[in-house]
Amino acid sequence: MVRRNARRIGGLVKLPEGFDARMYGLAASEHFSTDAHMQDIPIGDDGARDRDGPFSVIRGFPDPPLVLRISHVSRDDRPGSSVETADAVGIPTEHVFMRQHLGLLADSVTGSDALEAAEDAIRCGHTMRVLTQYSPPAASFKRPLAPERFLRQLCTVSLRALTFVVTLSLTPPTLLGQTAIPNTPAGNALRAWLDAYNGGDSTRVAAFLRTYQVDFPIRNSFNFRQMTGGFDLVSVEVSEPRHVEFFLRHHNTPAMIAYGMLDVAAGNPTSISGNAFPLGPNVPTEALRIDRATRVAVVGRAAALLDSFYYSPAIGKQLSDTLRARLARGAYDRYRNGPGLALRLNSDLAEIAHDTHLGIRYSVSTIPPKEPAGEAPPGDETNCGFKKVEQLDGNIGYLRFDSFEETALCGVTASAAMTFLAGTRALIIDLRENGGGHDIGAWIASYLFDRRTHLDDMWDRYANRTRQSWTQDSVPGRRFGGTKPVYVLTSAHTFSAAEAFAYDLQALKRATIVGATTAGGAHPASEGRLGDHFAISVPWGNSINPITGTNWEGVGVEPDVKVSADEALADVLKLIRDRTQ
Repeated sequence: MVRRNARRIGGLVKLPEGFDARMYGLAASEHFSTDAHMQDIPIGDDGARDRDGPFSVIRGFPDPPLVLRISHVSRDDRPGSSVETADAVGIPTEHVFMRQHLGLLADSVTGSDALEAAEDAIRCGHTMRVLTQYSPPAASFKRPLAPERFLRQLCTVSLRALTFVVTLSLTPPTLLGQTAIPNTPAGNALRAWLDAYNGGDSTRVAAFLRTYQVDFPIRNSFNFRQMTGGFDLVSVEVSEPRHVEFFLRHHNTPAMIAYGMLDVAAGNPTSISGNAFPLGPNVPTEALRIDRATRVAVVGRAAALLDSFYYSPAIGKQLSDTLRARLARGAYDRYRNGPGLALRLNSDLAEIAHDTHLGIRYSVSTIPPKEPAGEAPPGDETNCGFKKVEQLDGNIGYLRFDSFEETALCGVTASAAMTFLAGTRALIIDLRENGGGHDIGAWIASYLFDRRTHLDDMWDRYANRTRQSWTQDSVPGRRFGGTKPVYVLTSAHTFSAAEAFAYDLQALKRATIVGATTAGGAHPASEGRLGDHFAISVPWGNSINPITGTNWEGVGVEPDVKVSADEALADVLKLIRDRTQ
């Protein structure tokens, strides 16, 4: 069991109308953004103070500005693990499910049973977070949660992944609609998929995949069969000849509900595409209904933000023009509920951009226009993401940290760790569970070079210029130095800032990358509020390595020594021993 506590980093920012200030950036060169990774970076007006590296202050926002409060909710992307209840600190606990595409706004949940329900949602190999806030009294907490610590977090990973995942609820939601599968091409595809999925054997799955040409989300859904135990169809909400929308319930945990849709295209074989949206607890379908005015407003605002802020003006215009054109010809008229519209818009965006940080999310609860006040900066409860600093047998240094935090807040901790490891003969940096974050990557990298070194460039559309990231001329404590061997461990969950760190060291030939190909997210993004229940993540920057002239977006960082993530540490230790014999 892994314990991970949620927190936020507060700071005032000025943003244009419609933006609500959730920033993800490419750390130092996560999570650049953990998620995704998702993180927040301060932005301000032309008088604001610049920051080093790709997380520098954003300038030049159009008037009228909107003063908001940014926040960051940390996460742990560890696959194959559930999360225990929070410690006595009494803050929300983050439950790791599958790190896939869509954000989730979880409502308040009471009781300890919800924690136990998370146990069946973990053997997946991908990740999504579900943050749950428990209303006191709850046996696992020694003091109640602050009411302003409500739950909002956006997963920033591939927006194409099908994830029939839902939030925890003690009472199943009330759902309306027909349970009979319609006798249409889309209905027949839904029936065939459910039969193959619920059959639980490879023969049925193979037969389904031979019969239909399916996209990655549908194919990938079979990886979660053991976790869900299969699906029950709760209701069919929308039925058209080649399109169907529906609610599903997990066999293993009946409280878990998802909203999904399938689209069928004629051909030989028939083509099926699909997606799903996680919902909060106790949500009646009536609460999801939207009218034409809402559809027009959401699409219009999304198009405007893409046109103005997407890192590539040409792609941004293509995205916005596509949304407006499809709205005008009535392509979105059939979407009478929020999840369905969000899924369709994500599909339309993915057709053009294929950007892992781009996407629209739907929230059952109202998305506030700004973050609540009173959030404290991170303290010692997370140790700035540092998990292990060890001297292994043979005087080999081992450093594991699972998030990239702000240098201003965590530089002292990072310096202490690097100074402790300075005298080792080889250094292993474990980023297998690191989803990225803030700007501390350049600070840590400074201990791995003997002189000031150019790490990364970041094109920033907001500022209309490229920002450079360099190592420091001087650092506190002792450097590991620029000649001893460095090994970086990666996995499919290594994301954003963590990827930037690995990519830059690899390009500079300063480190050997060992493990699995990383997640592939190289564009920092901001979240813009589209209304009470919709928000869009808009990538505003593009990482450009000064050596390769490109980045890892969509392809990930390819290891020098490719092994399974689980075997990476053992393999690198053997590699070090072999090279020193």
